[in-house]
Amino acid sequence: MSEYDILATALTDQSQVLFLEGLNDQDFWHYATELASATPTTKVEIEQYLECELEQKRCILPLAVVREVVPPPHQITLLPSIPAWMLGITAWRSEAIAAVDLDAYLMQCPARLRSDYILLVVQQYEITLGLFVTAVRSMPGLNLELFSPPEQAIAEYHYLSVGAISGIYAGALVLDTGIILTDIVELIRETAAYG
Repeated sequence: MSEYDILATALTDQSQVLFLEGLNDQDFWHYATELASATPTTKVEIEQYLECELEQKRCILPLAVVREVVPPPHQITLLPSIPAWMLGITAWRSEAIAAVDLDAYLMQCPARLRSDYILLVVQQYEITLGLFVTAVRSMPGLNLELFSPPEQAIAEYHYLSVGAISGIYAGALVLDTGIILTDIVELIRETAAYG
C-alpha cells in the first residue's frame, strides 16, 4: 500500500467518524438499518475446494483446511489396535500424525497401502491428520446448480457421523471436514482404548 493509499484511507476513515458523530440517535439507527439491508458491493471471495479421487468415489474438501499435498513415497509406521481404515502414523514437519485411507474410512473397510497414494495433510479445530487419496485437483468454487442435498449419500453412508456429508456435487461427496476429522480422532481413541 502506497503512502497515498494510506493517507486516503485515513482521511476516509476520519470523515466517516465525523459523519457518524454528527448524527442524532434516530438518524444513526436509520443509517445503520440501511447499511444492514444493503446488498454488498464488494466482491465476496469464493471459497476454493480440492477434489479428491478415491478408489471407489470422489470427494470434495475445502482447500482452506489442506496444509500440504505430499506426493509419494511415504513412510508409514504400523501400530497395534488401530481402526482397519487407518494405515498407521507418518511424520509431517517433525510431527507424528495419523495416516488414514480416506476411501477405506468412508467405505468402512480395511485400508490398502498403495505406493502411489497422495498424502493430504489436513488441519482443523487443532486436529492434524494425513488422508491418503489417489489423485487431487483444485476447484475454484462450486456451481450451486450442480449441488444436491446429502439424503442419498446419508442413506448409503449411514455409519458416518451426522453431518459428515454436506451434499453431493456432480457425483462427488462434499465432506464436512470438521465432523470427519473429529469422528476419525474419536474412533482412533475408542479402538486404542478397547484394543
